[in-house]
Amino acid sequence: MYDLRYGSGGSETAPISEPFKAAQSPDSRLNRKKLYRVVVRLSGIGFAGVEIGGTVRVRLFMNKPAANALTAGDDPCCVAECGCIWEGKPITLIQDITEKTRAVIGRGDIILSVVPLGGAKMWFKGLYWALFDKAEF
Repeated sequence: MYDLRYGSGGSETAPISEPFKAAQSPDSRLNRKKLYRVVVRLSGIGFAGVEIGGTVRVRLFMNKPAANALTAGDDPCCVAECGCIWEGKPITLIQDITEKTRAVIGRGDIILSVVPLGGAKMWFKGLYWALFDKAEF
């Protein structure tokens, strides 16, 4: 397992409306051709500009730093679209993104972009990406 930590974005007192972008370099031992599971986790994500009970969505793009709210969800670099009903307190969103990651992982740094949709502003405490490959003995 390789755990990439992308840090936090915004805060409750200063939420962000622009996409959050960060790059990480995975351990050189990661065998990208033998990925069998990839999970993304947005920990402590909260929203501003959304009514309680309103639906909110974010898209996650891999290796597309120019992604924004107008970038289509069917773009090959869109590895996840997460949504929830905003209840007024931060939550954690977790999604398996194995298949889409295999298609766009490439070489070098892995750039993740978190894009809030529908004019929402967001903040989150942590963006984590866990990659599992098949070990060779």
